[in-house]
Amino acid sequence: MSSVLKMCALSSMAASAMAGDYDFNFGDFVSGFGGYNRYRRCHNHRRIRINGLTCDNGIAAAMCSAEYCNDGGDIVKAWRGGADEYQTCQLCWEEACNNGHSEFCDLGTTCTRPKPKKTDKIAIVGAGVHGLFMARALKRAGYQHVTVFEKEAEAAGSTHTTTVDGHVHDWSTKILGADDFMTPGFLPELQSMIDEYGLTTRPFLTGQFYDADLGGAVLPLPHVLLPFTATPELQQQLVSEMIWGFEFLKAVQLAATTPEEIINAGFVSKTESFADFAARINKPSFTAYMEFLSNGFLNGPVSDMPIAVVLNCRTSYQAAYLKQLLLGFGITADSPLPLSDELRGILGAEFKGAGWVINEGMQTLFNRIIEREGLDVCLGCEVRSVRYTWSGKIKVKVSDEPRRTFDHLILSSRPHDTIKFLRQETAQRELLTAASATDPVNIFMFRVESTPAQLGTEFAAFTYPGAHHWAADGSITGAVREFADSNVMIAIGYADPDMTGEEAVEKATADMAYAQMPVTELVGHRQFNYVSIPPVSEVENDWFAKTTFEQGARNTYMIGEVFSGYGVLPGLRFVNNFKGKYFE
Repeated sequence: MSSVLKMCALSSMAASAMAGDYDFNFGDFVSGFGGYNRYRRCHNHRRIRINGLTCDNGIAAAMCSAEYCNDGGDIVKAWRGGADEYQTCQLCWEEACNNGHSEFCDLGTTCTRPKPKKTDKIAIVGAGVHGLFMARALKRAGYQHVTVFEKEAEAAGSTHTTTVDGHVHDWSTKILGADDFMTPGFLPELQSMIDEYGLTTRPFLTGQFYDADLGGAVLPLPHVLLPFTATPELQQQLVSEMIWGFEFLKAVQLAATTPEEIINAGFVSKTESFADFAARINKPSFTAYMEFLSNGFLNGPVSDMPIAVVLNCRTSYQAAYLKQLLLGFGITADSPLPLSDELRGILGAEFKGAGWVINEGMQTLFNRIIEREGLDVCLGCEVRSVRYTWSGKIKVKVSDEPRRTFDHLILSSRPHDTIKFLRQETAQRELLTAASATDPVNIFMFRVESTPAQLGTEFAAFTYPGAHHWAADGSITGAVREFADSNVMIAIGYADPDMTGEEAVEKATADMAYAQMPVTELVGHRQFNYVSIPPVSEVENDWFAKTTFEQGARNTYMIGEVFSGYGVLPGLRFVNNFKGKYFE
């Protein structure tokens, strides 16, 4: 056995000798030298041994820092890669720090994981927004061997594009939000991408019609609250709370891009749900607005969801939606109400939309990414299993093909899919399991006989029930008609997981009729799972901090909407940050 590193134990004899250290809780933690993860057993009890020394005496930590930090972290090659050396040292330094050896307290931030080599082979599971953006970013960064596996027959399947009545409709992930609170534009890279791939955009003012016959005019001005009359008192309350909320959301967006960063910056507590946050700040107009933004874009109603996740969802849309909401109340830049200078400036600027839609469709964007970048994307390739070898390689079993060998694995698939094949990397699997609960989302494309004169806003039923008249137990939670010259509507809703597709359509059709939009034709129906997120109890138990710690363990990484927030722009921003942190 190597004299460089002895990780907890490498034989049943050593395990028996160390039983006292582990309180007899490690079970059969040395059953075989292959698939069982001995390191994780030691990890869970935070008692790491290097060269037979426990970390809390400081000696092993000193050896780890000398070997790892100074020599590039290549300290376990002789041990044949059975564990993750970086995390071993991290835990070792933390144990020594907690036991009074202050010289090791900062090593976790001063030492970094060795960066991948440009010649390494990288597998990405999932050809969705994050998977394709990550593959594109790595390819452009000079990585020569990047393969994307997608179990569906098409990339970014939830964003499937359909052309009806001469208009392109996206099923999901269709709205591009602005980059920040003051500038109605995208990240420069996203704008460059749109231009480079020969795509065009149009404004998407929620709940309004885009009239191609009028040169792309958008009709009319925002009418979020047309069914209601705003009294002066209500206007005052709304404005004062929205000013507070605007400043709060701006501060969040400037300081944080992930739920973990939002918590660490002190904006919210990791124990808070959205309902707890709403009760604490006591600003019902603002929290109703937040519900409007978040319901339907996450995994159902947000009341019980972690507030850090809700705040991170679609942050790039905040200013545009806020402006639309205030204008809908009749509050303009010259209002005598006490507006902040910045908010008055936003209300006075040209209203270009609450978002933008790619005219050619989101599916076209992703197809052109694959084609123009020459990405190696294997469609219809379902990952069945992943194995970690003694040499530190990763064996990926895809469909009925022979196993393929990679140096790194990036998981961009939905958590409930990932846990099916990620069995050896138990810590990451357990974290993903905690975020794998799903509610099936049904999206319907209906041709309707007519629509109410005042349709309201997409998803308006969440915040202002009077805007739509959905059945109390119906399956539809919102609908949008995108084009003035087409009577096709896209409706979204949740349904019982046990409900058949036919039953979901039947219930949704009844819902539309109840809302005075009788259906004459079902153009299409798709079902998929929206963003999976951990419950408040897991966030309180440091779910996000743990996932950050586990990033890169055994050269395996986790990305997706649970970290970035929902949508194209947050996904691109997250991928850029992630690549810079782990692959540069």
